[in-house]
Amino acid sequence: MSKVVLVRVDSRLIHGQVVLKCLKETKAKRILIVDDTICQDPLMVQIFTMAAPEGVQIDLLDTKTAGQSYLAGTLAPDMPTIVLFKRLEQARAAYQAGFHMEELEIGSVGGGPGRVNVSGAVTMSQEEAAIADWLVDKGVHVILQGTVEDAQMDWRDVQKPFA
Repeated sequence: MSKVVLVRVDSRLIHGQVVLKCLKETKAKRILIVDDTICQDPLMVQIFTMAAPEGVQIDLLDTKTAGQSYLAGTLAPDMPTIVLFKRLEQARAAYQAGFHMEELEIGSVGGGPGRVNVSGAVTMSQEEAAIADWLVDKGVHVILQGTVEDAQMDWRDVQKPFA
């Protein structure tokens, strides 16, 4: 049985909120970063591995391996795990590869041109909104929560700017 305790999209990946709040609330002992680009960069792998708080294991997988591991029951079999994606596109790719998460939390993904503020610190592009819709259609409960202190918002309740 999988021990995935949180699946989150957060462009900052490992940062104070994840380390201090999410680990404490979920009692996770492992953070799994799923990202095709980062996994191909040995320096970035080393940096993220060294960023591990004491007592927390950091692992990195590409989306295809994450999907295969989920299907094989080896993604998070033995310790409570937080799965982090830097971008929503990576969450979709992992889902397509077999990582059928039940819930996906969209956190801080940054601002910029072509992005709409959806809720608190959460901004999204039209493409990301389409990905969120696609995941919902697949049965994933998509929620928005910029920070742990923010109220959770169901994607269906806040998608109006993209309708």
